[in-house]
Amino acid sequence: MRRFGRLGLWLCHAALALMFLFAGVAKFASPARPRMFARWGYPDHFCIVIGVVGVAAGLALLVPSATAPAALVLIVIMIGAGLTHIVHAELQRLRKSSSCLCCSSSSRTGGGPLGRGGRWVRQVRLVR
Repeated sequence: MRRFGRLGLWLCHAALALMFLFAGVAKFASPARPRMFARWGYPDHFCIVIGVVGVAAGLALLVPSATAPAALVLIVIMIGAGLTHIVHAELQRLRKSSSCLCCSSSSRTGGGPLGRGGRWVRQVRLVR
């Protein structure tokens, strides 16, 4: 049964990684994205920076030892996205940002070395 739980968790990480990979690539491919970032008051290069960080963190979700730090980076990005949508009264977009934030935070607590059952947790239990 434990094997199915790990498989399910890994599949969730893979789906989340694909979602952030596509979102990051869209920031490069779509000419509308830099205009949106400019409308929100961000510098011109900020769209590219967020895209690169999103793609890198999304791919890092697939590496067990990097899952927790990658999820934390994605959580910070999604909090920033949510605050941007709140400030600019874009409540339709806020729903998408909040769902991505929830997925990222569940990925943070479920896997990687700092998650439940990871190496770090087992080492702490041995010390006690």
